[in-house]
Amino acid sequence: MNQFDFDDDSHTDDAPNSEKLREQIRTFLTELANQSIHNVPTSDLLERFVSDCFVLQNFTDALKISKYWVSIMPFNVDAWHKLSLVQSSLGNHKDALLSIEKALSLSPGDTDISINKAVIHDKCGNVSIAISTLVLIIDKNPSNEDALMTMALIFTRNKRFTEAISILEKLTNSVSFRRDAHYELGYCYDSIREFSKSLISYEFCLDLDPTDFNVWYNIGVVFLHKHQYYRAIEAFENSVSLEPDLASAYVNLGNAFAQTGRLCKAVEYYKEAILYDSTDFSLYHNLASTLETRGDFLEAIDWYTKAIVNNPKHHESYFGRATCYDALEQYEKALSDYEISILLFPKCSEYWYAKATVHFNLKNFNKSIEAYKNALRFDATDSECWFDYALACFELDDYVSSKLALHHVLAIDSTNVEAYYLLGKVLTKLFEYEESVQSLFCSFKLDKSKEVQFMNEFRDLFIGKDSSEFILEFLKYDEEFAVSLQ
Repeated sequence: MNQFDFDDDSHTDDAPNSEKLREQIRTFLTELANQSIHNVPTSDLLERFVSDCFVLQNFTDALKISKYWVSIMPFNVDAWHKLSLVQSSLGNHKDALLSIEKALSLSPGDTDISINKAVIHDKCGNVSIAISTLVLIIDKNPSNEDALMTMALIFTRNKRFTEAISILEKLTNSVSFRRDAHYELGYCYDSIREFSKSLISYEFCLDLDPTDFNVWYNIGVVFLHKHQYYRAIEAFENSVSLEPDLASAYVNLGNAFAQTGRLCKAVEYYKEAILYDSTDFSLYHNLASTLETRGDFLEAIDWYTKAIVNNPKHHESYFGRATCYDALEQYEKALSDYEISILLFPKCSEYWYAKATVHFNLKNFNKSIEAYKNALRFDATDSECWFDYALACFELDDYVSSKLALHHVLAIDSTNVEAYYLLGKVLTKLFEYEESVQSLFCSFKLDKSKEVQFMNEFRDLFIGKDSSEFILEFLKYDEEFAVSLQ
């Protein structure tokens, strides 16, 4: 057998023998590198090698072969066309455009090359040029289904779903593109939240092939979006039964089980997903978050740490690990992680609020107030944060700031019992007895138990002071209660 007499069985089998393809390509490239090729290979053979590399997703070797091909056949249209596709697959879209222009210069009327040129322009971000290129093709031949389908896919890729749908609906009558049109319609309708139409399109695909794991997977995604978690679980389970290596299906099974409160099953599926894809930090994060929800803080910390190792800039994982340390009362470690999460995402009010709470628990009230202020700077509508800020000010005897903060709370939530009660206490410290009594009675009206709490705290509020003026104010509201205070 000479160097180009390769076994061609791989092109007649239903499933190519990937190892046989790799061996043939290695042999060719070795001879190319050693300059031991004595007979110039045919264009058909080189095209076959490039196609084999595409089958194996081996674009690096495809590039070597394509460059060799154009070097020995500089006027071969197919050589330049294939080179452009390889370059585009490697992300070298600008080089791909140069190569495909060369191919078109050799064959100006080739619509297949023009369609691929449009695809490459889209990948370069030149969407308008891509669409214009396809419009020219369709104007010349309105029945060119390849061009229509490519245009629909470009619209979909750029989230122009309505425009994509108008084309795809027409292609559902195409013999060649009926299945693909319904599949893409399913995605487009899901994206614009027309879930019923999405499911109809996917069910059409299942009628053609009930073993299509991608369709089952996408149906699961639709049910997730509809918050129909049990039906989503059924669809994802069908998907992994057909394709056991589909890591994203295990992830979504974990998500669905977590939403139904079945946290043990969620943890099981997240761990299964990690077996198939150990590089995806979001898997570690989701698993850690579920363990945290379940109260398994120590194990959650381990998985958050693995997420951070895989993505050191993932602020959500630092925050998650911090909340676990916080729950375990390991406050210094919690503060350290809160600081990092804030450094990575300084405009998140939740992070500042959590940091403030830790400082409050440690009785570092000045530091907590500083953090509360930052939290409120990014979210001034958080009534709980305003209340905790008021409480910190109260602890430092800054009653004026506490009063202002509590007014913010009540402007947001006029039924906040604790805010009325604390405001009553604050106002007594400011000797504003009339307003204090009004606020206290608002809290009593909303929650009768506050009367008992107030009675227990009354003497502490007025120890060493004359409370007669305060009691006189109570007489205006409730004589019996005022007498009981004396």
